[in-house]
Amino acid sequence: MGFGKELKILQVEENIDEGVATYEIDLLLADTYHEVEFDAEGNMIDAEIEAWIVPLTSVPELARMAIEDEASGAAILEVRMEIEEDLGDYVYEADIRNAKRTYALRIHGDGTLIERDITLDMLPPGAYWALVRAAQGGWIVELDEELHDGKLSYEANIVIGRVQFEISVDADGNVVELDYP
Repeated sequence: MGFGKELKILQVEENIDEGVATYEIDLLLADTYHEVEFDAEGNMIDAEIEAWIVPLTSVPELARMAIEDEASGAAILEVRMEIEEDLGDYVYEADIRNAKRTYALRIHGDGTLIERDITLDMLPPGAYWALVRAAQGGWIVELDEELHDGKLSYEANIVIGRVQFEISVDADGNVVELDYP
């Protein structure tokens, strides 16, 4: 049985934990995103469905309206539905392409923003300067605007040398959360 054109391998990642290597493979099979984990001998350790591609018309009305409002005429490339374990509910992620960039937007079924990929120029001044200072000598490799305890915060993944960490700040630049190894 072959999967042919329906199977796309999106990413392969090697993880080493206490000297033991495992391999995570992210793949798209038909309209379903999967994550499969193998040990070094090729035995499957774990497999789970990450998300399903869904038509925008099947998204609950409030979430659909939030996605359409965000896109405001830009192209909605793909919409995925996934189960958010922290919320115990479905969330919707849309890839949007406007004249400047392509980005992802995560919306709860009730239309509430969960997370939006952003760029540095979109940050409020306080958040901008706090994250630039935190990344001194390194790089901001990912930047998101997200709802954190009911308030918007700005989360950056920063790499300095061989160390990667996450920091979230509010609009004024106050640290909301720091995940440092």
